[in-house]
Amino acid sequence: MALLAVATTSPVTATLGIRILPYRWTSIVPEIHEVFTPMAPAAHAFAGRHQAADLAAALSAPGRQVLVHGPSGAGKTTLAVHTLGRLGLRSALTYCRRTGDLLDAARAAEPVHGVVPPPPSTADGIASWLVTHDLAWALEDVHKLPPPAQSHVVEVMRACAAHGGAGRVVALTTAPALPGDGALGGALARIALAPMTPDELDRMLVAGAAALNVDIPLWMRLGIVEHAGGHPAICHQFALMLCVEADVYQRSPQRRTIPDEAFARARARTPTTLL
Repeated sequence: MALLAVATTSPVTATLGIRILPYRWTSIVPEIHEVFTPMAPAAHAFAGRHQAADLAAALSAPGRQVLVHGPSGAGKTTLAVHTLGRLGLRSALTYCRRTGDLLDAARAAEPVHGVVPPPPSTADGIASWLVTHDLAWALEDVHKLPPPAQSHVVEVMRACAAHGGAGRVVALTTAPALPGDGALGGALARIALAPMTPDELDRMLVAGAAALNVDIPLWMRLGIVEHAGGHPAICHQFALMLCVEADVYQRSPQRRTIPDEAFARARARTPTTLL
């Protein structure tokens, strides 16, 4: 995995782990952790979002940079991954986090699969890397970066916009803006991702149940949707625990119905809030 550390003047440096999408593989016989994924983008249990059309339009515009914002667990990464895949765009996904190391410039480990070289440390250099390889760079949890690093992301966006083409940054964050991103003007598309509707959550549960060849009764689905409060991550966690309590760990060769007693036990193991 290639690693990029964005230089800052802060003692806390943002470290970015880069990998080229598709970011994960699923088994021929799906397992529950591949279907209900509270900590990762959904692959099987995805029912679509109405904001997908706005995101697709932004990703199709040359030079357009994108900021998708919404609460934690709202499904920002899943929406980005699925939309990028549906459009057939070459993409890299990065998880932003903090480390205690002080680094002055970007550093890299091995290129992913030897396909794309790690980016250089300057904003212009990173933008050139994205444009040269026609990469849409999805940055997850940009809000976790210290302000100087967030400003660096905006610099990369500005340089990408100037280059034009398919190279772009897709910032995924809980905040509706990044420091100084107003200077991007119309080159930045802001897409607000609200909590999912009950119908969207239910369709997600139905899709996941179909992938596992199990039946989650309607009353259970309604209870899960109410418990989730619009958060797909909580919905996924509840469904995952429901399968565990029902001893369902992969797709069943024969149709199975989740037993009633599994619901209360799964609910007790599922939080109603996200950290």
